[in-house]
Amino acid sequence: MNEEVVLKQLYLWNDWWVNGSVPKNKLETFQRRDLVYIKEKLEKTKILAIVGPRQVGKTTLMYQSIDFLLKELKVNPANILFVNMDDLLLRLNTDNFLEDILRVYFENILKKPAKDAEKTVFLFFDEIQALDNWNSQLKNWYDQKFNLKFVISGSSSTNILEGSKESLAGRMDPQLVFPLKFLEVNRYNEVAEKGFIDSVNWALRDALRQSIAKKTPKHLFDELKKQKLQLIPFEQKIQINLNTYFIRGGYPGLLKNKKTSEVESDLDNYIQATIYRDIVQLYDVRSPKKLNALITLIAQTGVKTTSYANLAHDLQIRSETLESYLSYLESAFLISEAEFYSKSINVRQRNPKKIYFNDPGIRNSLLSQVNDALLKDSTELGLIAETVAFDHTRRLAFTQSEFKNSNLSYWKKNGEIDIILESIKKCIPIEVKYSSDIKRKTIEEVNQFVEKYDCPFGLILTKDTLELKGKTILVPLWMYLLIC
Repeated sequence: MNEEVVLKQLYLWNDWWVNGSVPKNKLETFQRRDLVYIKEKLEKTKILAIVGPRQVGKTTLMYQSIDFLLKELKVNPANILFVNMDDLLLRLNTDNFLEDILRVYFENILKKPAKDAEKTVFLFFDEIQALDNWNSQLKNWYDQKFNLKFVISGSSSTNILEGSKESLAGRMDPQLVFPLKFLEVNRYNEVAEKGFIDSVNWALRDALRQSIAKKTPKHLFDELKKQKLQLIPFEQKIQINLNTYFIRGGYPGLLKNKKTSEVESDLDNYIQATIYRDIVQLYDVRSPKKLNALITLIAQTGVKTTSYANLAHDLQIRSETLESYLSYLESAFLISEAEFYSKSINVRQRNPKKIYFNDPGIRNSLLSQVNDALLKDSTELGLIAETVAFDHTRRLAFTQSEFKNSNLSYWKKNGEIDIILESIKKCIPIEVKYSSDIKRKTIEEVNQFVEKYDCPFGLILTKDTLELKGKTILVPLWMYLLIC
């Protein structure tokens, strides 16, 4: 180990050791809601794992957390270590990466062994998946019960969440971070005075819970009418934001005023970095070209029910390989799947699945349609609206089920229901019709599903219509997204 080089590099990552604060260029003025939950977890003993796709702001959240520790909790700057585990210079100058870094830190900065730390020492490790056997190494440190708080980040759910179930069982507290929701995009763009959009969200969520509990659409519909009146002064700005969201998606780095060519280039870089660094390297994929072809084929297919056998045939790969590739894409947070809605597991598995991209910008980039022309294509606009609705419903299900994994389904018989939310004991059918003209047949199909499966109510997500038809609420998509 070259101790001098390692120490110099650590000083570069940890400016607060000298200046007492996090440099402004590492802090965004905008703070997403995830930071609230992270702050609460910083004072608990479990390893905090900030997990999500690349470029969603995990590193920024780490720096904002360090800023919180320094300014609000008055933690001694020497008690905070930040390391980017991808740092090539550190890797080249260490023999045992983690152990060498910690030894240099404890000897030169904290100036005492880990076991003698009286106050909590905060250890931030960014992109932890770059470290071989990271989970067993952290387990060894954690189990010694020193006064250490580990905060890690990672870009692969398989590597971080699934891969640590055995070695770090009961020791890790995950915080999932995704591209910004539409609600947060409006907060970022300061559509209204501070706190107003949040108050709309809280009021609508409370009404949603009441309507579910009392099995009636009344509470939610009445609150939607009330909030729509309050939102009139901001409705045009919100609709403009929605159009931009349809095109670019919710990656934080794309929200600034960038040229279309720059946005398209950034999205392509996100995709390639995810495929080659979070999938190909991690899973030793033999044919990256087939993986690239698969993700492009999914984008071209839209959000129709998809036969695995047909996909495998089109790509000329085995069904087992296809299923592995799909699981890799899902673990890297690029796609999600919806099964056919049924109480029977066998029926669910026999029917084809629907595959969604988690972010519309990613899909648009694969199809080279990151531009305003998309807004004039009603077919593509409908697909993007369903993509956005599915992603936001998935997140709503997660919060409604008290942050437990919840499945979304689809239903198809005589008609089709795009999304079935089934995370809260009672299922809610959600049909996406991004149009001002909602046909009576669509309303009847949703109401029939509500009656057949004893649902509290149904939803049809429209372009601009807010009405109550039987036990089905027609609600503008932009308003629904403010609930999620």
